[in-house]
Amino acid sequence: MNTMIQENTKLCALSAHNLKVSYKGTQVIDDLSLTLHSGEVCVLLGANGCGKSTLLKTLAGALQPQSGEVKLQNKCLSSYNARQRAKRLAFLPQNPTAPDGLTVRELVLLGRYPFRHPLLPAGKEDKSVVEQVLEQLDLHAIADKTLGSLSGGQRQRAWLGMALAQQSDILMLDEPTSFLDLAHQYELMQLIRQQNREQGKTIIMVLHDLNQAFEFADRLVFLKNGQIIADGSPVQTANSQLIQQVFGLQTVVMPHPEQNHPICLPISGR
Repeated sequence: MNTMIQENTKLCALSAHNLKVSYKGTQVIDDLSLTLHSGEVCVLLGANGCGKSTLLKTLAGALQPQSGEVKLQNKCLSSYNARQRAKRLAFLPQNPTAPDGLTVRELVLLGRYPFRHPLLPAGKEDKSVVEQVLEQLDLHAIADKTLGSLSGGQRQRAWLGMALAQQSDILMLDEPTSFLDLAHQYELMQLIRQQNREQGKTIIMVLHDLNQAFEFADRLVFLKNGQIIADGSPVQTANSQLIQQVFGLQTVVMPHPEQNHPICLPISGR
């Protein structure tokens, strides 16, 4: 089948149409359009200040565009109230915060807010979902520990648990591996990929590590000055010229010796 026909038959999960977005008085996104497909892992890439996080926040409804619109399941995102939106997409920002003394179990339960009455105790279904998430992310052993007592990797898993408890089809993550060591970064990325493969979730995230993006993404969207300059699979987009254009960095891009994705190696200027 023709590649273009295949693209057209994919289901649209979320789309942006002619977005213009300012942040703190500065134009960050300029006339950007993007269609995100159900069941794909899409990573937004670009240098600091290019608009990645601003775009993700706008797609999640956390920022309002000056013009243009975001559509969720072909309906304007702004027409959903917060509870309706949270049932369909879960957004985990950079460096989320929680009240002091909150336990892992209590944090995960917060993810059930779209389905609960705020003045009533958690129901059987809510408790069941929380237990499933704790099991899925291997959090049972620390479920009653406070967030402040956890390592960085444990906290990130707990926050991911809260997002998964929403049971939304779309999971949006802003730099989920920040402040984690290499082993915990890969552990978290594998958990995210597992959600895509086993649960069919659509994943949209911002990453800084090119090699992680090349390994875990189905699709890469490169941004520069608030506009998309490349969009495609890692094999289609990963090349030294593009990385030089986006990041101002000289690199060698080559196939991974054991896996079916590219890897990027910086060239020392010394």
